[in-house]
Amino acid sequence: MAERPLAFIIEGKPNIPIQLERNDGFNQTVPTNGDGYALFARVPESPWDVNLHIHAAGFEPYDHVLSSLIPGGIPAGGHNLFVGQPSHPVTPGFDIVLPPLKSSALPRIVAGRFDFFTESGQRHVIVGSTELMLGWRYDLEGADAIRPVLQQRHDLRFNNLRVLLQKGPGSNGLTSPWQMPTEKMRSFLSLLAEYGFYCEGCILADQQFFGDPHVRVDGVRATTAGITNHFEQLGNEYQKNGFDPKDFSRPTDRLATNASAVTGGADALPYWDYFTFSGEREPVQKAIREYGPVEFIAGAGAWGGLVAICGEGFKPGQTSSDPRAFYGAGAQARSACGGRYHTDAGTAGNCRLFNTLELTCGRAFVEGLLG
Repeated sequence: MAERPLAFIIEGKPNIPIQLERNDGFNQTVPTNGDGYALFARVPESPWDVNLHIHAAGFEPYDHVLSSLIPGGIPAGGHNLFVGQPSHPVTPGFDIVLPPLKSSALPRIVAGRFDFFTESGQRHVIVGSTELMLGWRYDLEGADAIRPVLQQRHDLRFNNLRVLLQKGPGSNGLTSPWQMPTEKMRSFLSLLAEYGFYCEGCILADQQFFGDPHVRVDGVRATTAGITNHFEQLGNEYQKNGFDPKDFSRPTDRLATNASAVTGGADALPYWDYFTFSGEREPVQKAIREYGPVEFIAGAGAWGGLVAICGEGFKPGQTSSDPRAFYGAGAQARSACGGRYHTDAGTAGNCRLFNTLELTCGRAFVEGLLG
């Protein structure tokens, strides 16, 4: 039976128990947090409507209930809420029906020793591109604004995009903290799947500007359950971003990597399904070699044999403007499990189209990686 998350905000009622129950025997109670947010991570679909009970004296629930997965929230007054298709004809304006969730059409990827594989056993090479603010653009500008970028990256044969799911102010033109709304994540990932992309979604970035990180991680995990083109990265450069990786556990229903470290910093431990690291940028020969990590190739050292990729490397126009250097980086990445092309367009440039230099070096990187 399919399941889906339900997330409610009980306005003005923090730290109280709320209950969902249904005639088919489903019954679950969770507390709201300090913001009145409560997450039911796995609610089975059923033709029966669910009943919401808020255990606070003198409180009329439907006056102040919002659901992050129901556009506009639950209207005032009594309504039937269905998770899945009801068995009887729907009454407009009274019955609220959440349709069954749909998974991406891309095959699920798993991590083995030294390599990624599809569930059918085919080797899968990460041909990655850094696209940190792609979710931000989708949230603010809509799908059509990023389609040209997706098409360009697709035409260059990239298959994996690394995207931040939140960002603090002070760079990329942001003057206030931003988080991708959970209700937009599934449609965003579905759009990426249309172009053949897997997404490494980085949950905790600039966490010092946000509230309880556990609420955010739990919310993202619940919302993205069952989506086959989503990889999880717990967070970005944890040493400077306001969270401790040791406070979190590896999810078991998706491919996941622990938080990244600052360049040269201690790895977040324990390692999860795979490992990503920031490569050294200077000199150019060192930067190229980072794409084929010696510890990985030798199967020795702290993470020898673990699936590993250089997730942040050197950029065109900075360390080098020679396409041959990026071809060499791609060839090195071929000896590992793949690699990620790092650009100004995908970082400070807020996911603009590649310029001529980035296009030339990007083609060379992919050519070196895939041949």
